[in-house]
Amino acid sequence: MLQKLKTGICCAALCLTITTQIHAAEPVVDESSAFDPKADEVLRSMDTYLRNQDSIKIDAESLLDIVTDQGEVITYTRQNKLSIRKPDKMYAKRTGALRNQEFFYNGKELVLHSIKHNVYAVENMPPTINEMLDFSTKNFNLRAPGSDFLYSDIYNGMMSAATSGSYMGKVLVDGVECHHLAYRTEKADFQLWIQTGKEAKPKRYMIISKLRDAAPRYIFTIASMEAATFPDATFEFDPGEGEHRITLLSQEEIEQLKQADKESK
Repeated sequence: MLQKLKTGICCAALCLTITTQIHAAEPVVDESSAFDPKADEVLRSMDTYLRNQDSIKIDAESLLDIVTDQGEVITYTRQNKLSIRKPDKMYAKRTGALRNQEFFYNGKELVLHSIKHNVYAVENMPPTINEMLDFSTKNFNLRAPGSDFLYSDIYNGMMSAATSGSYMGKVLVDGVECHHLAYRTEKADFQLWIQTGKEAKPKRYMIISKLRDAAPRYIFTIASMEAATFPDATFEFDPGEGEHRITLLSQEEIEQLKQADKESK
């Protein structure tokens, strides 16, 4: 129980996620480009809205397609809850058939708690949510649910890999009128549904992979996104009786295990 546990067991590796959050110079979009100015306007409005939310609570459902070795696509559902206090506090919980886990980030450490297995890991982290997300992805292939919406620079993060963007019109998502945006990248297509009106809240986010013939999807639908206040204890993990501390494998160690497994066959 105390031995190292593969990150793949502790977390859902969202291999479909194509936004790497590279905060490069702001992309330039004009009417002669492959990007629809209306789509760009709406995406920027969402970015502005989320930038202005210093403390926010999110409830969402996610769908993740898993392709079996036989080519069958199985869709798994997860319930997600997030509590964010910028710039350095985050709590996230996801529950479902694949994963039941919590994330606690207090500006110094990230705790990953596997509720099902009664184990937790503690890793030192950089001092902001942005840096923590980048560090945990790069070093542990670890992504919190809804991580694409947790960065302070969402616009540039999503646009960094995009090759085109289209405005598809207005539609209803769970009874809420939304702008529908569609983007393409080299490895995946992604779509956004963003609430119309003064509060440009994201309502649904979908990524479709181009790396598999089955085109597996990741869909993140937000039921509610509201301003909230949180006590400091929200972001601190207090292990209960029977909880065991483990050590996460780094991405390098995971790759070494994969290579050793191949060589053993």
